[in-house]
Amino acid sequence: MLLLTLIYTLNFVDRQIINILAESIKVELALSDAQLGLLTGFSFALFYTVLGLPIARLADRSSRTAIISIAVFAWSFMTCLCGLAQSFAQMLLARVGVAVGESGCTPAAHSLISDWFPPQRRASALAMYSLGVPLGTLCGMALGGWIGHGLGWRAAFFIAGVPGMLLAAIAWRVLKEPVRRELPLPATQQSSMLSVLTELSRSKALWCIAISMSLLSLLGYGQAAFLGSFYLRVHELPLDRLGVALGLVLGLGGVAGVWAGGLIADRGGRGDPAAFVLLPAIGTLVAWPFAVGAFLVAQVWLSLGLLAVATALNSLWLGPAFAAIQMIVRPDRRAMAVAAVTLVLTLIGLGCGPVLVGLISDAMATSVTSGEALRFSLLCTTPLSAVAAGILLYARKPIREELVYA
Repeated sequence: MLLLTLIYTLNFVDRQIINILAESIKVELALSDAQLGLLTGFSFALFYTVLGLPIARLADRSSRTAIISIAVFAWSFMTCLCGLAQSFAQMLLARVGVAVGESGCTPAAHSLISDWFPPQRRASALAMYSLGVPLGTLCGMALGGWIGHGLGWRAAFFIAGVPGMLLAAIAWRVLKEPVRRELPLPATQQSSMLSVLTELSRSKALWCIAISMSLLSLLGYGQAAFLGSFYLRVHELPLDRLGVALGLVLGLGGVAGVWAGGLIADRGGRGDPAAFVLLPAIGTLVAWPFAVGAFLVAQVWLSLGLLAVATALNSLWLGPAFAAIQMIVRPDRRAMAVAAVTLVLTLIGLGCGPVLVGLISDAMATSVTSGEALRFSLLCTTPLSAVAAGILLYARKPIREELVYA
C-alpha cells in the first residue's frame, strides 16, 4: 500500500511540477497564459482520458501490477524529455507523453485497493493512496521551485523524472496481484467496453459524483496551474521561497484534508453510505469564503494561511467519493468506473480549468496589470465549490438506492 502511495506521489510530482516552473518556461519559450494553460491542462487531459478507458478495461481483465509498473516508467521518461523542449510544440508533445503514461495508474490502483481492503476500510485505504495528490504537490512545488531557482527549469524536470524510472523497476518486482473478490468472466462471456460504459452511464449516483468531482477538479487544477504566477506577480515572492511556501500550504493542507476525509467517512458511512458524499459537500461549501479571502488579502502570509484552510476543506472528497464509486458498481467494473469518472473530471477539470483561467487572465490583462487580471480570473473559480456541494447533497438519495455491491 505504501508503494502505491509513493507511486501516486511521483505521479503528481511529474504532473504538477510544471506549475511552479511556469513563469520560467513562459519567459524562455515566449508563451502566453493561454498556452501555459494548454500545457498544464487540455493537452494533458485529452490524452490522459482517451487512453484511460482502454487501459482500465485491460486492468479489469489482466495484471494490474504490470500495468502500473509500465505506466510509471513511461510517464517518468517523458518527464525527463520535458527538460529538453525547445519550443511550445516540443513541450506539448512531451506533456502528452506524460499524460499517456499516467493514464494507466489510478484505475488499476483503485481496483487493487478494493481487493486488498474490505468495504468498511476502503475510504481510509483510498484516502491513503490519494495522499499522493497533496504529497506530490508539496514535493513538486517545493523541490521544483528550489531546483528551478538554483539549476533552472530544465534540470528540475530531469531530477523529477529519474526516480520514477527506478521506482518502476521496484514495483515490477514487489507489487503482487491479489485474488479478485469476483473473478473475471471467461473471455467469451465478457462485455465489450462500450456495453460496460453504457451500463455505467445509467447510474444517477455515478453521474452526480462525476459532475461534482469535475467542478472541484476545475477549481483545483485551474487555481493550481496559476498559483505560482499569482504569488510571483502580485506578492513578488522569489521562486525558491515561493516553491517551499506553496508546497507546504498545498501539501500539508491537502494531506490533512484527504486523511481526515477518509477516516471520518469510514466511521460515518457504517450507518449511512450517503455520509461518503455528505462530508465532502460540507467541506467544499465552507471552503468557499477562505478561498476568496486568499486571493483578496494584501498580506502574503495571511493569504497563504487562508489558502491552506481552503485546500484542506476542498480535499476532503478524495477518499470518500472514490470509495462511494466502489460501492455502487460490480467488482469487475471498478477500474472502468474509476476511469469513466476520471475521464469526465479530467476533461472538465484539468482540460478546461487551466485554459479557462489563462483565457480570462489574458482578456483582463488589456485593461489592468497582469497580476490583477490573474487575481480576477482565480476569483472566478471559487463559486464552483458551492455548486459542487449542492450536487453532492443531491447525490445522497441515488447512492442509497444504488448501493448493491460491497
